[in-house]
Amino acid sequence: MIALRLALAMLLAGIGTVLPSPAHAAKKVIGADCDVGGCQCMLSSLTVQDVEVLTGEQAPAGAGDMTLVMAFGEMTWVAKTPGEIHRNFGGSGDCPIDPFPGPGADSGPRDGVWEITTDVVDLSQCPMAAMFGVDPPVTQRMTIIWDGRFDPNKYMPTNTHFIQWSRIDDANWRGTLGPVGGLIATTMRAQLVDRETIRGWGDVETSGLAREATKCMSLQSGYTARWVSDIAVDGAQP
Repeated sequence: MIALRLALAMLLAGIGTVLPSPAHAAKKVIGADCDVGGCQCMLSSLTVQDVEVLTGEQAPAGAGDMTLVMAFGEMTWVAKTPGEIHRNFGGSGDCPIDPFPGPGADSGPRDGVWEITTDVVDLSQCPMAAMFGVDPPVTQRMTIIWDGRFDPNKYMPTNTHFIQWSRIDDANWRGTLGPVGGLIATTMRAQLVDRETIRGWGDVETSGLAREATKCMSLQSGYTARWVSDIAVDGAQP
C-alpha cells in the first residue's frame, strides 16, 4: 500500500466543490499555498463551515477574516494578509488573489507512465512503532490511463474496497479508511498539483484504549507521483 501523509491542500484549490454549503452566499476562504520563496494566493470555493466539515476540526474564532495557509504538508489559520504571508515565506509581499486557481485539471492528468515515491513515515508521535520498524521509502512505476479525469482509485486499485474516497473537486479527493470501531481514525488526501504531479498524504490517529495500549498518538506519511513518459518503459506496470 502506498504510504500517505496528512495534508489539507485540497481545501485551497478548485472552483465548484461538490460539498453543499448551507450558506451559499457566505464569505469564501482565502488560501495561500506556500513554500520557500513565496506563496500562491487564491480565493477558494469553500466557506469556513465547509472547511470545518471536511476536516472535522473547529476553526478558530475570526477565521473568516484569516488566511488559510498550506505549507510543508500542514494547514494553519493565520491572522495575516496574503501579502504578509507571502513576504514571510520569502516572497515580494505582493500576492494577487487568483479567483480561478488550480492545476488546469479539466483535462485530467497525463496518461502514461507515472513514478510514485513514498516519504519517510513520521513516527514522532508514535515511538513504539519505531521500535518495530516501518517500511522504508519506496519508488514504483505504473502505467495509468486516467480517462480524462483525476481519480486516486486509478493508482490504488487494491485499496478500493477499504478506502472510501470522496471527490471534492477536479483536483482534490478525501479518503477515509475503516471501519475500525472508532479507536483508530485514518484520513487521506490526494491532490492533482498539475497535469504531471500528484501529492498524497495520510494521518492515522488513535484514541481510547488503542492509544493507551500502544502509546501511539498518531503517525503520518506521504507520497509524490510524477509523470514520466507517454510510452511504457522498463519496469513500468500496466
